[in-house]
Amino acid sequence: MKPRTRHAALTALLIAGATLTAVAAPPRPVQGPGQGQGQGPAAAEARGPHGGHLLRLAAHYLQLTDEQTTAARQIFEDARTAAQPLIEQLRTSRQQLRDLLDQANPDAAAVGQAVIAADATREQLRALREDATADFRALLTTEQQARLDAFLAALHALRDRRGGPGEGDGGEG
Repeated sequence: MKPRTRHAALTALLIAGATLTAVAAPPRPVQGPGQGQGQGPAAAEARGPHGGHLLRLAAHYLQLTDEQTTAARQIFEDARTAAQPLIEQLRTSRQQLRDLLDQANPDAAAVGQAVIAADATREQLRALREDATADFRALLTTEQQARLDAFLAALHALRDRRGGPGEGDGGEG
């Protein structure tokens, strides 16, 4: 892969991470003073799970204004806050399913209900992510949207070529 193509692919992955998966990412432990860039827990918490790095990269690539960046940060912080109870609910559903399947004679009806519950929660998370993405796209100019679309198309092509999530990696797709 040519260096320029490799750089574009990496940038695509980073922007996609910032714009499309930020709401489903569980928060990382907050670093204390003296860690990271020497900022305390409150500052690290305000930047979110990726320290704001992915959003900064997306802002640079899409050439967002300061106002757009601030609005985007708020959109994804709100979505992440809304996603947290759903993520916890999904973890609980998955654990219940594992517990049911670990039984000597799993009850098929109970297993089915646990699968349905987990799927419903995943659907809520997907809808939340789509809403946040739509809100983010609404902030963009026509040129920025075209740039994002081209970037995401490159990301999807790369993922398809490599056998994207859900194809043997245990991902949810």
